[in-house]
Amino acid sequence: MLTKEGKVKLIDFGLCWNLDPKTGLCKDPGGTEHWMAPETFKRNGEPPEYNTKCDIWSLGITAIEMAEGEPPYFQQRSVYDVILKSQPPKLRARTWSQQFESFLESCLMKDPSERWSAEELLQHPFIAGLPPTKIIRAEIKEHLQGQQTRPAKRGVKEAALWARKQLRRTCYFCAHKTLPEEKTAQQMALEGFPCC
Repeated sequence: MLTKEGKVKLIDFGLCWNLDPKTGLCKDPGGTEHWMAPETFKRNGEPPEYNTKCDIWSLGITAIEMAEGEPPYFQQRSVYDVILKSQPPKLRARTWSQQFESFLESCLMKDPSERWSAEELLQHPFIAGLPPTKIIRAEIKEHLQGQQTRPAKRGVKEAALWARKQLRRTCYFCAHKTLPEEKTAQQMALEGFPCC
């Protein structure tokens, strides 16, 4: 969730588990399969053993969802076997920056010991290269205010021009100024506008 000031608030702790203080591991299975790391599934009837690296996997899946509008394998009901037996998911479109793709690869290593930690991810160029928090919060705040004044019903051309202006103002730090990414972001924004 985002506050009006552009601050991020975590709100869903329904699937938080306690790690064993001695081992640092958790053995409680649970979660929504599409976002679950391979190590969190029961295998051969045995309870799983996992640590906080499962959250890094879920972060990678959430990043794909934010980029593409849905998580990998979203159309499939049970993805247990797919997650366990397939290679880690990747972005379908090849319009994203190499930094973003590298960030996802760092999150979605099947072996949790190879998966990056939160501390390491904070040093990844995709994150480390972001503008200062103050600028990002100002952009988010401006975007949220823009959402309140979004045009109700306009023609497609007017909506497209409005969307392009909003995207350039609010997603400048995400688009990395590369033409294919900008086009994809604009198309995604336009798909959400009513035509008539």
